[in-house]
Amino acid sequence: MDRLTFIARCDTLLKLIRAEAGLTQEQMAYILGLSKKTLVDIEKERRSLGWMGSVVLCTLFQDSEVLSGFFGGRPDDIIMALALEGKAFSYHHVRSGRIWWTTLYQNAAYSIQQNIISQHYRLLSQDGCRIASSFDIDDLLPLFNKPISAPVPPPVSPTTPDYNAAAAHPSTPDNISKSTPMKRSDHG
Repeated sequence: MDRLTFIARCDTLLKLIRAEAGLTQEQMAYILGLSKKTLVDIEKERRSLGWMGSVVLCTLFQDSEVLSGFFGGRPDDIIMALALEGKAFSYHHVRSGRIWWTTLYQNAAYSIQQNIISQHYRLLSQDGCRIASSFDIDDLLPLFNKPISAPVPPPVSPTTPDYNAAAAHPSTPDNISKSTPMKRSDHG
């Protein structure tokens, strides 16, 4: 999906979202910061919300069943993927939408999931924070495979000659960066 497709879908969904919320055209126009005439023109496919209007619509009505059904969950992931084009950014914890996501890869630090509706990908930390989103998995793989700093091993004690630092600290970048594809299952 690209921005133009996203905008076109938002234009198409505008009237359905308004009806779902039980709003008049005048109320919806006010909420979106549009004139009533502009809203009517968009609903009649004579004008478009554009990028900013589409983002406002999806942000204000992010819990809409119409949007969830059409985009495969809340649209904020899609907005971030389109806006940032796969660049890493600090996100909040993922809270919902598990039914829309399939885990493709997981390692000690991250997981890559794909949305079953929109087909876009997201990179999650193991504590559930979104790191990046993209429609191209190749944008996420460098971050997924990025080595994590290994903990500094404690100094070797002369009283423990059999000390094996590698065995005591197996979480080296080599172990972390190698991923194993997982069976498809739903995770949030």
